[in-house]
Amino acid sequence: MLAVAFTPGGAISGGDDHRVRVWDLESGREVRALAQPAGSVRAVVASRDGRFALSGSEGKGPGTLLRWSLALGSSTPLAGHTGDVMSIALSPDGRRAVSGGDGDAFVWPLLREARTATIPGRERKTLAVALAPDGAVVLAASQDGLIRLFDAHAAEVDRIDLAPCGDYATSLAIAADGRSFVAGTARGVVLRFALHREP
Repeated sequence: MLAVAFTPGGAISGGDDHRVRVWDLESGREVRALAQPAGSVRAVVASRDGRFALSGSEGKGPGTLLRWSLALGSSTPLAGHTGDVMSIALSPDGRRAVSGGDGDAFVWPLLREARTATIPGRERKTLAVALAPDGAVVLAASQDGLIRLFDAHAAEVDRIDLAPCGDYATSLAIAADGRSFVAGTARGVVLRFALHREP
């Protein structure tokens, strides 16, 4: 199992079997298995109301990022990624998502198929993304050691370089108050940073 996320009363997961699985946590039983055609599922997130989910997978071409109707078990591909999707983050209100992997990262309205912002990619994969609670800040961490900070219009406003330490971030999380974030790194370190915002 490579990814897991809560849904109301349950959970969803993804893994090497190319499936997004829906679980009932009370019984521990699998409710449904949804086929992801592209490849191993690397990231999953679900809306707070449990109606929708996003999954990201390894692969090439369309279909590596899917929006699911969990009630119907149907999916809609979100076009933009040309390779692996390694990370997805959802805003607390469930209205916006950010996805990253090979190439560019993208900001999406959850219920539409047109992305609202494009974050330029690096030569190395984007391994982790995060979205501030108010949607005003997007973080993207790539395998070259950079953690980049962007505003809501995808303009880069700051960056932190872990490469001189021989490290890179593999996971990111922004605090509920939006004033700081933490990064988990490939060397097994958790780093905390202040999140400087424009007035």
